[in-house]
This record gives sequence, C-alpha cells and structure tokens, in this order.
Amino acid sequence: MIGGRSLWAMGIVGGALLSGMVIMTVVFDEKLVLSWAMVNVSDRRQGDAHLLQLGERVILIDTGDKGSAERQLLPLLQERGIQTIDQIFISHAHRDHYGGLEALLENNIHLNTVYFQLPDRTICDLEVPWGCDYDHVNASRARLKNAGIKVQSAYSGQVIDLGSGGGQIKVLYAFDGVRTPVGKTDINDTSLIMLLSFAGQRILFAGDLNRKLGQYLAKDEAVNLQADLLKIPHHGAESLAPDRFFDASGAHTAMIPAPRELWCNDPRTERVRNWIDNNDIKTFVSGIHGHVEVRVSHEGIETHTQYKARECGRRKITSKRITGISQLKIRGNVDAMQCNGKQLKLTGWAAWQGHNDQQSLIVLGVGEIERIRIREVGRPDVVRTFDDDDLYFSGFDVDLTLVNGCPSGKARICMVSRDGNTGARFRLNNIHRADGCRHY
Repeated sequence: MIGGRSLWAMGIVGGALLSGMVIMTVVFDEKLVLSWAMVNVSDRRQGDAHLLQLGERVILIDTGDKGSAERQLLPLLQERGIQTIDQIFISHAHRDHYGGLEALLENNIHLNTVYFQLPDRTICDLEVPWGCDYDHVNASRARLKNAGIKVQSAYSGQVIDLGSGGGQIKVLYAFDGVRTPVGKTDINDTSLIMLLSFAGQRILFAGDLNRKLGQYLAKDEAVNLQADLLKIPHHGAESLAPDRFFDASGAHTAMIPAPRELWCNDPRTERVRNWIDNNDIKTFVSGIHGHVEVRVSHEGIETHTQYKARECGRRKITSKRITGISQLKIRGNVDAMQCNGKQLKLTGWAAWQGHNDQQSLIVLGVGEIERIRIREVGRPDVVRTFDDDDLYFSGFDVDLTLVNGCPSGKARICMVSRDGNTGARFRLNNIHRADGCRHY
C-alpha cells in the first residue's frame, strides 16, 4: 500500500501437462511496486526504522527509540492505514533500534513475528548505561512474548520469501558477538546484515556494522555484497565499517538515518562524507530529507522525500567552553591519560542521563579510531545527584584502539560529552587547560 492505494496484484499461475509432468509457470505482475520508507526517527537523535511494503505484506527493520517511534513511525503507519506488521527484524540490541517496540504495543499495532536476538550478557553489559543493557533487552523480549507475539532469532542464510512479488530478504550474516570469525566484538557488530532483492534491484541493510567485522565481511568472497542501494551503517559515524565494505557493495545510492547535525558537522561522519564525495554517490539523509521513500518496480527505482533537500552548510564543529568550578557549569573532567602503542586510556567523570542510551562521550584529536570502549565506574568523589533525578555525575574509563597508534609530537586530545536528551555538547573541563583539552 503506497499513499493509501493498494498496489497488490496476484501472480497468474498456469499448468501444462507434458510427459506426465505438470509444469507450473508463475507470471509476476510487472506493475507491482515495493515501497521502502526510511522513517525519520533521527529527527532529534540517531535512530533506525525502515518500513517495507509489498502489496499487503508489511515488514519493519528496526523501530527507532520509543520517543521517535511515537513522533514519526506511528503517524506514518496511521497515514498508511497499517494496523498489522507481519515481521519485524531488530538488527541489534540498542534502544535506538528496538525501543519503539514499546510504542507499537501501547498503540495496539498487531505484530505477528519479531526477530530479536538476545545478546550475550558479557558483551552487552559492558555498555551499561550508555548502550546495550541485557536486563532491558530481556524484559522487552518477555513483554512481546507475554503479548502473544512470536519472538525468534534470525540466522545467517535465512531467506524470507516476499510472495508472488518475486522478491526476497536474505540474512547474509547474524553473529552473536562471541562466536564470530574475528573473535569477540561489540554489540554493533552483532547487527543483522540483510539483502533485499526485488525486480532486479538489490538493497543492502548493514545495521550498525563496525570496523572490526566490516573488514572481514568486505573480504569474504563467499557472500555477494553487491547492491544498488546501501543503508549506511551506524548512522555514518565512526567507528563504522571501513570504506572497503562500501566499495564491495558497489552501491550508487546511500541511505543514511542520521540527524542533520551529526551528518553535516560532526567529525565522526567525515570519512563517509569523503567516500560519498569521492565516489559521486547519491545520498539521502533522514535528518535532512525527512521520511525518504524508495519505490522499486520492474521499471526501475524512484525516490521521494518528505522535505526538499537542504544544503548542509558544513561548518567546523564547536563545543561549549566550560569554565569555573560551580557544579552547574562543570560538566566533567579528564583526570588522566595514558597512551601505549595503539592503546589510549582516558579516565575522568561526566554528567550522564541515567536512563538514556544516547548519552555519549566523543574523543577528538586522536585520528582514526579502530575501537572504543566506555565503562562507567563509581566515583564517590564527584557529585552523584542533581536537581533532575535522571541526571547524575559518574566516573568513566575510556579505552581506544587507534589505527595509527599514539599521536606523534604535540596533539590536543579533547573529550566532549553529548547530552542524550538535547543533543547539546559540552567539552569536558580540565583544570590544567582552560580549553578542556589535554596536550599530549
């Protein structure tokens, strides 16, 4: 159903008797159209939700978080008269990909089957409180089951037939983060890598695929990654899959679910922007174009956007300068820094949103990052409570693996905290440097 009009047409099946054998021929209606809507669940912060429709078949890949699903996904479903979703695939266990399930349940959207892997606790809980939370994931799955919804795990090689339209979705990779060809990974590298094929067109959904597994997949000759359209992983932000993975897809169009500010002005997306510019890739960004609908038929691909394209007007990213010692002004501190070989370790403290998985710490000035791990640690020496019960100060350990090793010569290394609710950035103050950066 597109724009309220049903485009469903049944294939014509005929039979002919030949030497005692029945030969069945299926003729597909060439007017059948597959609609893929990249839903703008990145209106305020990053998130993924992709609505697929082929005739009466409705499939959703990711849901955004609860708030963005309420603002963006639910109104779109209502506009299209969708009350039932046949299958939902949750690419991986981060709330900006699965949190909207709660909104769907609360608004009486009927869900038939949800593919939602339960992650390994040992790698999931390394990301508490900013990322994966095993207990929250487990509770979300339990709520689905209690509502009578089938909850299953997708697997590598799984094929979902799209019916008489002649298309299919194939799960190319589905790793658990523990048993992988590259050893243990983070939760982003448990993302389902899925290939949608219809009417001779191929669309590659790459979840939040990161560098470690992305390097392996780009070299794996056992699976064809070729695609016409590529859903860029991890909202375009480091440490996403390497350029070699993008090259392997051969895509001519990139679809990027990212807020405007992240895509236009954040240094974490610079590498992908350069790859797109260098390869003359057509690009759609949800935070700029709004909902983006791709219509695939035997006549080709059409793309329609909610908003007219607006230029980024890229500018150098700036961070709020924090000075003084009032607890209302100081938003954190970098207390210590050590670098050995390719391993950089930072310790300090920052303000955290207690129940918001979008809170993040950003490290600037260290070059290309291969891997980053942030762990919350107890810091009784810093203020623990704030006026808002959901906001508190906490310690952190940050471990980074740098592609090119420790900085040589003088380098300014800065820590920036991004508020999970507002998206505002605060450069962590350092008592040794008024600009909030340490000089290595």
